[in-house]
Amino acid sequence: MLFNFILVLYNYECKKNDLVKSLLTEYKYPASLFVFDNSTEDEIILKNQSFCKLNQINYYGDGLNYGLSYAYNYVIKLINKEINNWVIILDQDTHFNISFLDYYIQSIASNNNKMIYTPIIKDSIGIMSPSIEKKNTMKHIEDYKTELLCKCSFINSCMCINSIVFLNLKYDENLFLDCIDHDFIKSFKLNYSVDKIYVIENLVIHQEFSGVTRNTVLSDLKRYGIFVKDYRIYTKKWKLSNFQAEIKLFYRALKLSLIHHTPKFILIYFKWGKR
Repeated sequence: MLFNFILVLYNYECKKNDLVKSLLTEYKYPASLFVFDNSTEDEIILKNQSFCKLNQINYYGDGLNYGLSYAYNYVIKLINKEINNWVIILDQDTHFNISFLDYYIQSIASNNNKMIYTPIIKDSIGIMSPSIEKKNTMKHIEDYKTELLCKCSFINSCMCINSIVFLNLKYDENLFLDCIDHDFIKSFKLNYSVDKIYVIENLVIHQEFSGVTRNTVLSDLKRYGIFVKDYRIYTKKWKLSNFQAEIKLFYRALKLSLIHHTPKFILIYFKWGKR
């Protein structure tokens, strides 16, 4: 059994990631680490290149931000598609320790007919993966129960996927950053079945997200612009309610405009137009 970790960075130092630190100090599993660096700041890029070279970590990046879906697909192409090869997707702010692999190994051994294994992910609000889509919005749940599986979606973070899944599926590169994971899960359910997903209920991982933490006005403007484009593509692709989508997008623009005391978010909403 081989675990292939994919870590995508954006203007973040590789050496600060919990998984990277624990891999280098507590390594006891057959594993490969692939770092795709979407960073655009020269100093951080040089630090990451140097760190990865020193520690013999597979590093890819050229100073451009290609988005998450492209980064995932680029690395997945390099991984052998075999039944005992597993891909674990990581975010740079994932609080993931290498000791968590015990949960994956135990779950794969006891439920070996599954294709995806995923933990419970919590943010500062509560359980945000698994989540349930209502009115075009992924809603937090109070408590996960197995009977909810058919209604649930999941985020990529810490998801463990059998590599042979990628013989039939890949991430949609029309989506730059947002909705990538939920799009992938919808595609997976169409190609396989929901009972091929296993939730590791006793593995709870905490993570910070830009939608929860407070950011600067410039970072939120950029982030909202990406979200508007991705969310409209996702909504159209899966034939979700356009009316609900536009309400959600406009509400977020209005909320951010009030938080930052600027109408620029409203202008971005209208600037990109309706797809």
